[in-house]
Amino acid sequence: MTQHKSDKKLTFAEKVAESISKNRIALWIILIVLVVLTVVFAVVDKNIKDTNNMYSNKAVELQKEFQDWFSAQEEDKEAAEKAFLENVNPIADSEKTSILVEKALFIRGQFYMQKEEWSNADADFSRIAEI
Repeated sequence: MTQHKSDKKLTFAEKVAESISKNRIALWIILIVLVVLTVVFAVVDKNIKDTNNMYSNKAVELQKEFQDWFSAQEEDKEAAEKAFLENVNPIADSEKTSILVEKALFIRGQFYMQKEEWSNADADFSRIAEI
């Protein structure tokens, strides 16, 4: 004799439970992949925010040093200029293209304009336009 499956219709909940039961390994794998992706995206997002904060802080520092040089008394101007250029030159001369490099070039271009070094100012502003 052969056995026949009962003709009983399964409810929606029973169908879902049966489907979950049959595919539990695949569902666990999907869940693990989603958790891993969430962690990876959180770490990447944190790194991007940290980099942006570092760029913002450095740009503010460069602007402050420029202002310190601009408002310095004549006897302090040379030391302020040296400090400013020591901090701005490595960033402005970098081969990277970032908002920090553009800001450094802009501030250094302003510095050169104040000193009436037109070719240096032109070079910095032209590089900003290229970026």
